[in-house]
Amino acid sequence: MISVKTQMLKQKIYAKGYSLSEFSKLCGKTKSSIGNVLKRGSISANFAKVVCDTLCVKFEDIFLAS
Repeated sequence: MISVKTQMLKQKIYAKGYSLSEFSKLCGKTKSSIGNVLKRGSISANFAKVVCDTLCVKFEDIFLAS
């Protein structure tokens, strides 16, 4: 699992003008999936790639490999 910089992730999502619901749809996930990532502070590698690609950010900007 990969650790998430949750505050940075939220900031990037909102900076792009997305709500959590909109962002989850763009990622092809449910809103609860995004909520769980933010709550747990961890994410799978595949989902992390989708998040980076959707937000057009570098991996290290919002994640810490553990």
